[in-house]
Amino acid sequence: MILLKNIKKRFSFFWASKKVDFQTFPTIILLIFRSIASFKRMNHPNASIKFFIGVCFLNTLVLFSQSAKDNAVHEIYDALVNRENTALYNGPEFTDQFLNSWDESHIYLNTSAFTYNSLVYNNQLYSNVPLKYDLLGDNIVIRSDDYLSIFEIKLIPENISRFTANNRDFIRLTDAPPNLDGHGFFEIASIGNTLSLYIKHVKKKKRETINNVLQYSLIEDNYYLLLYNDVYHIIGSVKDFKKVVPERYKEIRNFQKDYRLLYKTDRNDFMIKLIKYLDGR
Repeated sequence: MILLKNIKKRFSFFWASKKVDFQTFPTIILLIFRSIASFKRMNHPNASIKFFIGVCFLNTLVLFSQSAKDNAVHEIYDALVNRENTALYNGPEFTDQFLNSWDESHIYLNTSAFTYNSLVYNNQLYSNVPLKYDLLGDNIVIRSDDYLSIFEIKLIPENISRFTANNRDFIRLTDAPPNLDGHGFFEIASIGNTLSLYIKHVKKKKRETINNVLQYSLIEDNYYLLLYNDVYHIIGSVKDFKKVVPERYKEIRNFQKDYRLLYKTDRNDFMIKLIKYLDGR
């Protein structure tokens, strides 16, 4: 209902501006119905047969309006349903199972609210997309910003190559160690000449019994990937760093002493500074 009201409002504007005429009208309506049909199949596989019959009828009308100008049709259609973003909405519906945790913790990176970011999906760049990063399931969740969908949608991970979230850059590492959990999304923390660091943001469930009721809280449990000599190494602590580059043991130990407080308060920032120090940056 929201979608139809939105389309009606926009369509009235274009009719008044005389960008729509009786030649373009059937084609535009068909395109709109096709978009809605695609949406219904995505979220409601058992779509109404009446809807299908309506689309077939509009197909017939279009045969009599082939002289319509393509540019005018697509200009109007883009404005009505924001066509450049519809290719994103082909994933399953997403439901947050931990929406009301007892301590108000959540499964997302930084915030449970949608923020506007960019991503590369099926090798196509999309900008200003409302999304949030689910760290529990390692999923990217989006919603429509033009009422094309009233649902939250989980994007297909294999189709995502890069994205931004909360002013951070992420990449899907297809050559990462195969035994890692998740879908391979890592924050690009520091790219250097000999050492590069990636952060794996993770949240895990912690069970709590509150007033004899089982509850869950979501806690961060990040780890790191160190790329050294073209090999990825899983890093959980400074001790792991020392094992990967034993020849820099003393430098790492001295750095840890100087930044002991930072190591306790902001592990990610400590690791980035350590990498840059060891890489001479």
